[in-house]
Amino acid sequence: MTDTDYTLSAYVEDLKRITAKETDEKAIFKRLAPLAQKLAATPGWITDTYRQCDEEQGFGVHVLHEEDDHANAVFVVS
Repeated sequence: MTDTDYTLSAYVEDLKRITAKETDEKAIFKRLAPLAQKLAATPGWITDTYRQCDEEQGFGVHVLHEEDDHANAVFVVS
């Protein structure tokens, strides 16, 4: 896998791996930040749906992944 084909599935697996080892939120975010940037920079996975905003609120929130116990969730905010 190259930097240009990092997938949502790979990000979720990395998220699970990191949160299984880390409990400190700052440490988790520090480790996830470069991975989130890598995912955001990957072309092709962001669809027009993810760019839609609620007119009244002025933003949109789209769930990309959420575990049954809500322990890990991934959102796109537009």
